Amino acid sequence: MVRRARSALNYECVTDSKKASSGSIPSTIEAEKLAVSLLFLDLGITDSITEKARFYPQNNIIPVPTTATYEKGLVAFKRQKYKTALGQFTPLAQNGIASAQNYLGIMYSRGNGVPKDYAKALKWYRLAAAQNHPGAQFNLGSMYHFERGVSQSFKKAAKWYRLSAAQEFAAAQHYLAHLYHQGTGVRRNYAKALKLYRLSADQNYTLAQYNLGIMYEYGQGTYRNNVKALAYYSLAAKNGFAAAQNEVGLMHLLGVGTAQNFEKSALGFRLAAAQGHAMAQSNLGYMYYFGYGVQQSYKQAFKWYSASAESGNAIAQYHLASMYKNGQGSKVNRTYAHMWANLAAYNGNSNARVLRDYIAKRLVRTELKNARNLALSCFKKNYKRC
Repeated sequence: MVRRARSALNYECVTDSKKASSGSIPSTIEAEKLAVSLLFLDLGITDSITEKARFYPQNNIIPVPTTATYEKGLVAFKRQKYKTALGQFTPLAQNGIASAQNYLGIMYSRGNGVPKDYAKALKWYRLAAAQNHPGAQFNLGSMYHFERGVSQSFKKAAKWYRLSAAQEFAAAQHYLAHLYHQGTGVRRNYAKALKLYRLSADQNYTLAQYNLGIMYEYGQGTYRNNVKALAYYSLAAKNGFAAAQNEVGLMHLLGVGTAQNFEKSALGFRLAAAQGHAMAQSNLGYMYYFGYGVQQSYKQAFKWYSASAESGNAIAQYHLASMYKNGQGSKVNRTYAHMWANLAAYNGNSNARVLRDYIAKRLVRTELKNARNLALSCFKKNYKRC
């Protein structure tokens, strides 16, 4: 099969022995005929004269991969046997097989089986992207997006994402939508973001499902619709995305977009908390503290507040301080209560400032000095093992 894509002819073919290949044949335009159509090009008008003036080489050698070799490389890559994958992909990539070139780009970008080398990753991505490989176009866009081996350029990221998204590559649809959503590298356009997120979400792309939930919850590019927001959060949560699981927990806790259900709320928080999501850990601590959807337990509340506090969550740090002050889930310890309240106040929790000052008035000078030193030490240790 051969079809035109911009100025190139893209091909997909299968030999009699069932070996498949795909790629692109670039075109050139004869100089004399190009001059005739410059006016049209300047006006931005699609010029049929220019298209007819395109010249394609009559003799083309289409590289055909050895299917067994490629499959061996793919299996090895999935099993994380990167040295084997490298040996299988390299000769195919050198012979112009776009999929193999893309995999080499991935391996050099991540340092899988080879030293991490963004320059080599870019080389292979560009070769595959020039053949219109959607994965390579997306990967090249991400290199510009996240400043890997090149100067960060959201415009160039958008360019490559757009080419890949046009081929229905879900990740590219999502990240191009995200650029439109944030107005980064392109003019902010909620309508385009919403459309692209939907296309990606329809392919079960988790991040797109989550971001669609955000757009429906806050009415960005569409009417606010908490029922749809919950539906998309739930899809992302089902795929194991912790932030979405936390949102599902919150919506069931508050009865937003659904009937209030403490059991479902606690389940959402627990799933996210188990993945280390700091806010979900704090929320789960709250559920145990009051016995919402779970059996009330100060010990469990203390455990989850502690986990969240060690991640720097100011709300959890405040609640942990309160539990130390009142001897809930732990023995009364005014020194640690002041320490956590002090840290929570530093991190912007206004209630913690009140609690810290209240405790400070009840500490002798040596206790207060010790509490402040502990807070400083804990801060330097990034709140771990305090």
